[in-house]
Amino acid sequence: MTIEEAAIHEQERKIMKNIAEKDSNHKIGRIIVVDDEAELMNALCETLVRQRYETAGFLSGEEALAVLKEREFDLLLTDLMMPKMDGIDLIRAGLDIDPNLIGIIMTGHGTVQTAVEAMKTGAFDYILKPFKLNTLLPLLSRAMQVRNLRLENMQLKETVAIHELGKAIAFSSDLNAILNKIADTALQQCSADEVSIMLPTKGGRELYVAVVRGGHTESLGEHAPIEQGIAGWVARNREPVVFQGEVNDPRMAPIRPRNDIHIAVSMPMLSQGKLVGVLNVNITQSHRQFTLGQLKALSILVSIVSPILENTALYIQIRKAEENYRSIFENAIEGIFQRSPDGGLISANPSFARIFGYNSPEDLMANVIDFIDQVYIDPDRSTEFARLIDTEGEVRNFEYQARRKDGSQAWISVNGHAVHDEKGVLLYFEGMSEDVTERKLSESRLKLSKEILETLNRPNDIVKLIGDILGLLKEHTGVEAVGIRLKEGEDYPYYVSNGFSAGFLETENHLCVFDDAGVITHDAQGHPILECLCGDVLSGRTDPSLTFFTEGGSFWTNSTAELMASTSENGRQRFTRSRCNSEGYESLTLIPLRSRGEIIGLLQLNDSRRNAFTSERILFYEGIGASIGIAVSRLRSVEALRESEEKYRLLFENVTDVIVSIDSAMKVISITPSVEKSLGYRPEEVIGRSLGELGIVAKEFLEGAFSDMQRVLAGDTIPSKMYELIAKDGARMFSEISAAPLRRDGRAAAVICVARDITERKQAEEWLLRERSMVDRI
Repeated sequence: MTIEEAAIHEQERKIMKNIAEKDSNHKIGRIIVVDDEAELMNALCETLVRQRYETAGFLSGEEALAVLKEREFDLLLTDLMMPKMDGIDLIRAGLDIDPNLIGIIMTGHGTVQTAVEAMKTGAFDYILKPFKLNTLLPLLSRAMQVRNLRLENMQLKETVAIHELGKAIAFSSDLNAILNKIADTALQQCSADEVSIMLPTKGGRELYVAVVRGGHTESLGEHAPIEQGIAGWVARNREPVVFQGEVNDPRMAPIRPRNDIHIAVSMPMLSQGKLVGVLNVNITQSHRQFTLGQLKALSILVSIVSPILENTALYIQIRKAEENYRSIFENAIEGIFQRSPDGGLISANPSFARIFGYNSPEDLMANVIDFIDQVYIDPDRSTEFARLIDTEGEVRNFEYQARRKDGSQAWISVNGHAVHDEKGVLLYFEGMSEDVTERKLSESRLKLSKEILETLNRPNDIVKLIGDILGLLKEHTGVEAVGIRLKEGEDYPYYVSNGFSAGFLETENHLCVFDDAGVITHDAQGHPILECLCGDVLSGRTDPSLTFFTEGGSFWTNSTAELMASTSENGRQRFTRSRCNSEGYESLTLIPLRSRGEIIGLLQLNDSRRNAFTSERILFYEGIGASIGIAVSRLRSVEALRESEEKYRLLFENVTDVIVSIDSAMKVISITPSVEKSLGYRPEEVIGRSLGELGIVAKEFLEGAFSDMQRVLAGDTIPSKMYELIAKDGARMFSEISAAPLRRDGRAAAVICVARDITERKQAEEWLLRERSMVDRI
């Protein structure tokens, strides 16, 4: 006996036990007796009751038919000859109500014709009046056997139908459709008035009405505690119950008592001892009962469909879990992957494919056969990944550089672990990946900006400073070649470069166009004509409406080959001298360097790989270029100032005239070393002392000198005036002095005087005057 058959028999046993406990006076059968002779009809009914038949007697066929419509009977025992409706017509009408009804004719005028007519009508047999009990009882017994056989045949058909139902719903995954088919089958097989199926909630603490057939459809979806009600008792005790009429058992008091239910069956739906639901079947018509076959059919139905219900519920749970996982897998922002230890991809979600530049997981897996060889830029990082998982069981925030489909590079962060079989053999790695390129670039840019600013603020000479900056750019950006052009005369040669070949630099060093005589050519405005894309950027010949120019006046492309192929012939003339593409440089960026609104040079970045740049990186490079332009201009100004200072220092230290600066208090601020040769004073003896205190200016000239100084402080100049000065040793000398204001913030803050010794000239003039006077006297 199979588990299923055992369950069916156990269910039947419990049902029959329940029925026996409810009805210990079970009748053999139900007979309706019809005869227009009241005395005979009553006597026959009393006799049959004593033989344990349930009987009902009527004097006319019309009365009998009315009761047959309300109640169920097994046998119809009717007189043949009756007024209005005879026995044959009555049997015919009774069979229309119940096709399995067994009809027997009673007659006192039996003929062969009568028997034939009765049998044609559907009568089981006929008996002649008057008859004895020992003649009638065997006939009734045989009739009941036929009745039961008919019902069993019908129930067998119903059982087959139930098995066919089981086969049909076994392949369905629609829980509602299965429940509705079960309810419809139960309603049909039992000729019931109401059917409902209750299912346990997820937590198992309640039952809810999942489907309803017949009356009280308003209960659909209602929840009931499993500790209460008839269905709750059946669910807890795993036993079926049958009730007829009012329920008086306090253990299973109905939650909502109803007095319109004539008989009810409640069966637990079990699958390997697990409750999957409760089937409730009700009959509300008082004349009808559940037959043993119907109860058996219900038991079979429950036993067949319960495992199907459980499997369907499990399938739905698995499908929902799979759908949830699939949804997470397909829509996750992070890339989810599984790959074998040797580098083969087992599975990947769309985000994982997009991280590496592929359109879909299928595109990725079709093109990437060996993930380690094709994606890892440094294969040693893959070895480290496997080592960490082997020693620590997992990796978190493991970073490596990857090669995208288009050849560009990306930084990837991985959280992953290993999956082993039951024997501990490594099957594959799985985990989640995230593209952290922008974060790494931001960190690198921040570090690069900081280091460049620190470099710009170091007191380096300009060549070393630019060389250091180019080294930082190469290190942090990974580009192959960088260079800076600075204005030198009218041309813009490479000032410093890193990574370019000597041949490239020699060919591309100068941008000016020369005529046949080797002279730089100029445009109508007098500006030198500059060739190539570098010349476009340096001359401001940029158009932001073109994709390769920016609002900031920069040029960039990730494919010089495609750009040259797509540019018009006129535009292509700018490329005629450029060797970037012929040298194999696909990615190119030219950033103008500005100072005070003027372009003083450009920053150039070249790489043989395509897609080395993004618009965000170009903006960053433009910011770096602005800083470099300001720093270069400042350093060039400093160098120019240093050269100027050096020139004037040499002049200051070696001039023969005495140059002195005097403040508004008439104190000496500075004086040239020539003062020692002219007046015998060392500069430190003079600086910080006033003219009056020093006594350098003869007293008779001192007042005039102070007056002249005030005039100059007021903004006037003294082109040349003679003063008599007194040297440290007391010797007198004549000096020709010119004075001009030294201005700060537009105001005269001091006086600059240049004193030239004209003593000899003065003495010569005086000698000439004396000689001329002597000649005149002679």
